[in-house]
Amino acid sequence: MCIGFEATGNYHRSLAYYLAQCGFELRLIASLAVARTRDTLYNSWNKNDSKDTHVVLHLPKTGVSQHSPEGGPNPPQGREWIV
Repeated sequence: MCIGFEATGNYHRSLAYYLAQCGFELRLIASLAVARTRDTLYNSWNKNDSKDTHVVLHLPKTGVSQHSPEGGPNPPQGREWIV
């Protein structure tokens, strides 16, 4: 199982560390990538959690993510995603 998340300053680090210790694969999604993709997919600057969730789920499937330093180096292909 792979967990994708958008970095939120340093607030995501504790949760990421805990999830990595539990054996989950983590993928970090850049905030700028989320913003630009949201603007493109929804043709709007309107930001809300529902749209951001869909974008954060979409980006790793298209290869736009990076391994979290807290997570392992496994590739995300064929994995079940949690956002």
